[in-house]
Amino acid sequence: MMLIIRNPDLLETSLDDELVLMSIDRGCYYGLENTAKTIWELLDKPKTQEQLLNALKEKYDGQPEIIERDLNAFLDKLLASQMVKLA
Repeated sequence: MMLIIRNPDLLETSLDDELVLMSIDRGCYYGLENTAKTIWELLDKPKTQEQLLNALKEKYDGQPEIIERDLNAFLDKLLASQMVKLA
């Protein structure tokens, strides 16, 4: 399985309940809250999509297929914005 790895070039800081990331290369800011912030924090070490999914299923009381759908959509956004890469 492929590992999902954070882009090490992103700068990050916490503001209240939000995590703010900045890409100097792209000149973009990203604000993460709630589940998005949790996913980012889970990626402090590279993980597979399955590992992320299992961690979210343990943390949140939701329908597994909805958790998986939302995770996949968020990971697609992270990949498209080069916030993470696959290895």
